[in-house]
Amino acid sequence: MVQNLVSCANVSTQVLEKRCEILTESCHRFLDLTGPLQIGGLPMLPDSTSFQVKSKDFIGCIADLYIDYKLLDLNSFVADNGTIIGCPERKSLCVDTPCFNGGSCSDHWGTYKCDCPKLWGGKNCSHAIQALWHFSGDGIVAFNPLLRTIQFPWYTSLSFKTKKADSSVISVNIGQNTTARIYLESGFIVYIVDGQKAVFSNVQINDGDWHNLEIVWQNTGGIKFILDYGIRSTIKTLNAKLQGQFIGKIQLGNFNEDLTNVDENTGFEGCIKDVRIGHSGGTTVLEIPELMIRVSEDCKQDNPCNGNKCPKHSDCIPSWHNYTCRCHTGFVGITCDSVCDTNPCENNALCVEDRKSLRGYHCQCNSSTYNGDYCENELKESCPISWWGHHRGVCGPCNCMVDNGYNPHCNKTTGQCYCKDYHYTPLNSNKCLECGCYNVGSFDRSCDQTTGQCKCRPGVIGLRCDQCPNSYAEVTLNGCEVIYDGCPKSTAGNIWWPRAKWGEMVTENCPSGSQGKATRLCLNTLDGWQSPDIFNCTSNSFIDLQRLLIGLETKSIKVTTFVAVNGAISLHKAVNNTPVLHGSDVLIGQQLVQHLLSHEGSLSGLNLTHSQDKDYILNLIMASSRLLDLNESDHWKHINSMTSQGPFNLMNTINNYVATLSTTQHDTYTDPFEVVSPNIVVWLGCSVSREFIWV
Repeated sequence: MVQNLVSCANVSTQVLEKRCEILTESCHRFLDLTGPLQIGGLPMLPDSTSFQVKSKDFIGCIADLYIDYKLLDLNSFVADNGTIIGCPERKSLCVDTPCFNGGSCSDHWGTYKCDCPKLWGGKNCSHAIQALWHFSGDGIVAFNPLLRTIQFPWYTSLSFKTKKADSSVISVNIGQNTTARIYLESGFIVYIVDGQKAVFSNVQINDGDWHNLEIVWQNTGGIKFILDYGIRSTIKTLNAKLQGQFIGKIQLGNFNEDLTNVDENTGFEGCIKDVRIGHSGGTTVLEIPELMIRVSEDCKQDNPCNGNKCPKHSDCIPSWHNYTCRCHTGFVGITCDSVCDTNPCENNALCVEDRKSLRGYHCQCNSSTYNGDYCENELKESCPISWWGHHRGVCGPCNCMVDNGYNPHCNKTTGQCYCKDYHYTPLNSNKCLECGCYNVGSFDRSCDQTTGQCKCRPGVIGLRCDQCPNSYAEVTLNGCEVIYDGCPKSTAGNIWWPRAKWGEMVTENCPSGSQGKATRLCLNTLDGWQSPDIFNCTSNSFIDLQRLLIGLETKSIKVTTFVAVNGAISLHKAVNNTPVLHGSDVLIGQQLVQHLLSHEGSLSGLNLTHSQDKDYILNLIMASSRLLDLNESDHWKHINSMTSQGPFNLMNTINNYVATLSTTQHDTYTDPFEVVSPNIVVWLGCSVSREFIWV
C-alpha cells in the first residue's frame, strides 16, 4: 500500500477486480518496489525504449509517504534533483499583472514567468531587445567586445528557444587558453570550462518555449545556474581560475572556428536574444555582432499546420517547429475515431454520441440493475439505514438500544447491534460505556472491550489512564513526573484539578452534567491534595426543582394540587435519571418533600393531593427512598451540620403524612394500598390504628 498526502490531501487507493480474489487469476496484486522508487518525476529513458511515460513532473509538496504502513524518511534519498526542503505557500502572483508591454503571465511555485513579445525581455518584459537572431543549424554570430577583466560575481546570461536536443549555444574565450561553453545535451544544459563539465539536469529545455539562462560565478567559488529568473536553480563547483582574466571572442550558434565548414548537426536551431556578460557593477548587452553568417534577425516560422496535416474531426495546434492534433470532443486516438467505436460502456450498455457532454458521449444502461458513467456498477437492493436483512426488500429494523450507548446501525446481515466507537460492554451488562481515555496518559482513545481498561503510557495507572501511583506525580506524555513545589494536576470527583501551590484553595466548575462550583485544598501534608468538596454541585436534572424550591421558600409560588403533582413527578424523574447524587441534589429533594408534605398536613378530605393523582404517593415514596439510600450518608452528615436536619426528620415528615392519610381514609374513600421501595415500605389498611410500616 502506498499512500501520499499532497497539497489537495488526496489519498489514492487501488481496488482490484472481483476476479482477483481467485489466486489462479493473473492480477497485479503487489507493488514491485525492488527497483528505485521515483517520487515527483520520472527519469528520461533512451529513445529506443517503447514504454517511456510522457508526463509533466509533479509540482507541489509531498509529505507523510507510507509504504506498507511504514513512514518513509524523505531525507534518506539516494539522489535528489531540484527539490527544496519545506513547503512554502503558493500564491497567485499574476493577479497583480507583473508583465509589461503585452507579456502574458503564468504562475509558478513562489514566482511567475512572463512570456514576452518579440522585442522585449527580462523577468517582467521591461527590457527592450534591439537584437534577435534566428539560427538554422549552420549560422554563427560572433562578437569581440571590449569588456573589463573578470571580477566575481561574474554573469553570463541569454534567452533562447529551440526544439533541438543536442546543439551548441554560446562559447566565450577567456584569457589565452580558456574557453567557457554552453551547449545542450539530450535537452539538458551543459557548461564546460577547461574540460570541467557541469550539467544542469533539473529540466530539459528543448521544448520550443523561451527560456532565460543565467550562470553566475560566485565569490565563494560556486557556480549558480538560474533558469527562467528563479523558477529553477542549482549550484555547481568548477575549479577553473577566471578571476582577473580578459574576455575574448564570443560566438553564438556554433563552436566551429572554421566558418566555411560548419557542422549543421551540432549547430543551434532556434532563436537567441538578450545576451549579457559582465560583473555585478554592470553587464554588457551584446547587440551589434562583428560577424553574422547564415542568420536572420527575426524569429518567424511558417505555420506548421499549413497543408491540413491532421485527420478529420480534429484541430491542428501549432507550436515552435511542430504541431499537435487535438481531437474534437467525442473522438479519440491518432486518427480521431469516434469514441463509441472503442465500446467504452460495460454490461451491454449502448454508447450514445453526445457532443454537448464533457466526454462527447454517454452510456445508456439497458437495465435498471446497473448505473454509473459506464454502467459498471451493479445495483443491489440493500436495506435502508438502521435496518437489516437480505436483498430484494426483506428487511427489518435494527432496534438497537441507542440510550444504552449502542450504535443505531447494526450488522446488515445478522442484525447484531454493536457499541459506538470508543465504547465497551462490561460482563453481564447490556450497556455500552464510554472508554473516556485520558488523551495525555493513554496511547489512543480505544479500550478493552470488556473491562474498559485504556492503553496507559509507562508508569500511568487507572482505568482511564489518568492517575499516577505517586500522589505527588502528574500524568504527562512521558509518563508520571513528580511535582515538588505543590500538588500535581490530577482528577478527582470527575473534575480535572490544575497544578496548585501549597496552601492554595482551587475552585473549578462542577463535573459534566451539573452546575455550580467545587473546591479542593492543596496542603503540604500527606497526599497533598485533600478530598474535593463538590457538595454545592447541582445536577442538571435538579435545576428546575431548585427553582421551584426557591419559589416556595420566597412564597412567590404557592403549593396547589397542580404544583404538588408536577413537583412529585419531576422529583421522581430526577432521582431516576441521576446515577450519582450530589449533596445539593439530596438537600433540594429533602426540602421539596418537606414543603409538599407539610402542605398536605393542612388539607383534609378530597382536597388531599393523592385523591387527585393516583401516583402522587408512589412518586414521593420512591424519590424519598433514593434520598435515604446508604450511599448518601456523607451528604446527610453535611446537611445535618448545615441545617440541623437529618434523615430522621424526613422520615418523620413522611410518617406524619401517612398518619393524615389514615385519619382521612374513610372521607377520601382510599382503598388499602402498599408501596414497597428499597428503603421505605408504606402500607395502609382498614382495621388497625397504625396503618403504616417502616423498613
